[in-house]
Amino acid sequence: MRIQFAAVLASALIFSAAAEAGPEYDRLAELAGTWKVKQSLWLPGKEPMVDPGISVISPVLDKQHFQRTLKINSKEPFEGIGYMGYDKATSQYYASWMDVSFTGLILSKGGYDPATSTYTLTATVTSEQGETFPLREVMKVTDKNHFTYEYYETHGGKESLIVRLEYVRN
Repeated sequence: MRIQFAAVLASALIFSAAAEAGPEYDRLAELAGTWKVKQSLWLPGKEPMVDPGISVISPVLDKQHFQRTLKINSKEPFEGIGYMGYDKATSQYYASWMDVSFTGLILSKGGYDPATSTYTLTATVTSEQGETFPLREVMKVTDKNHFTYEYYETHGGKESLIVRLEYVRN
């Protein structure tokens, strides 16, 4: 019984040490709060549709991950939810995303450039029509009250900006 307890205690200490906050978490924690959002959406062959929205970014699970919710007020109301964090095991940032316009789950990974305060993450996405394509996400933090999040898709070898979200702290 003592050996089992010691193993459980040692395991708990290892996981506890792994979960200690660091600068990667501190940077993400600065984004926590409620944000006004302006969404620009580019559909093929059309001018961008621009709509207002709101987003809430909240720390979850002992502040190791950050939940992102987004609601856009448009002709067809849009809602999504995702998580962002830093994986110490791979030394990469990650993001997940689900929304009402896509039945899949986007999982992206990447890095942070401190010189430009920019996170760049990549993923491979499969559309409902079965097309697989690269996705690049770019989050640029301007200051503590402003950041942008952009989604780029590559089709036929050409990358295009699909969505730009401009965040202003509420």
